[in-house]
Amino acid sequence: MAAVPDISSWGIADEEQINEIHNCYCPNCGGSNGHTTMLPTKIPSFREIIIMSLVCEDCNFRNSEVTFGGEIQRQGIEISLRLTAPSDVNRQVIK
Repeated sequence: MAAVPDISSWGIADEEQINEIHNCYCPNCGGSNGHTTMLPTKIPSFREIIIMSLVCEDCNFRNSEVTFGGEIQRQGIEISLRLTAPSDVNRQVIK
């Protein structure tokens, strides 16, 4: 089984990196009273990601997602996984 990277090597995100966008379009009610918060962070042995959260003050719609950030990788790697028990699929995967 693959080892989890050492957490101490993760890029620490702080409040100075948080970007906030006010009066965003809400996909639920179509209003423009949404508030988007974005936080870029790096995952070791992977790449930079952006954690985003949208909250609409009109309809209380909430949405969170993780997307890739930074530059596009030139080359990738192939990872194979052998599942031997049903508990092996009880994992969170960033696609």
